[in-house]
Amino acid sequence: MKRNGNVGKTRFIITIREEVGGEVEKYFARQCGARELSRAVSGVVLSRARQFGLMRQALAYIQEHCHRTTLRETEVAHQVGMKSSSFSTLLHRLSGQQYRTHLSRFRAAHARLLLRTGMKVREAARQSGFNYVGSLSPAFRRVYRINPCKYRQNALRHLAKG
Repeated sequence: MKRNGNVGKTRFIITIREEVGGEVEKYFARQCGARELSRAVSGVVLSRARQFGLMRQALAYIQEHCHRTTLRETEVAHQVGMKSSSFSTLLHRLSGQQYRTHLSRFRAAHARLLLRTGMKVREAARQSGFNYVGSLSPAFRRVYRINPCKYRQNALRHLAKG
């Protein structure tokens, strides 16, 4: 099946924004509850707006590049103008989760979109940035509570009906 890479990426980004609710604040509020967001990071106190601005930039960068298997936390931190350790601390304080967890969720969402089109699980895993199918399955199950193979089967049934 031939696919236009940009169309898939655009749909993925739009879907992530819909799932996140269009606002990083709501996304992080769901992840961490009502935590205090203006804490010191590496000795510098960042305002709440600045913290969310940095995370908004970071999430946008992750959304656009999550399909790459080599997307590292240091690269994302550099893109938002922070040291890796400061970025890691800020992300964990805002969301209560580590970078790898966020990256895994974005990759699972990307794989979900590809599986909806009927793409094979192995190919969806590869195009979503997972090194192999064995790493997609647990990540997908954590996010969607269903095996990616079963999700694909359900999606194909739904496509056949509609």
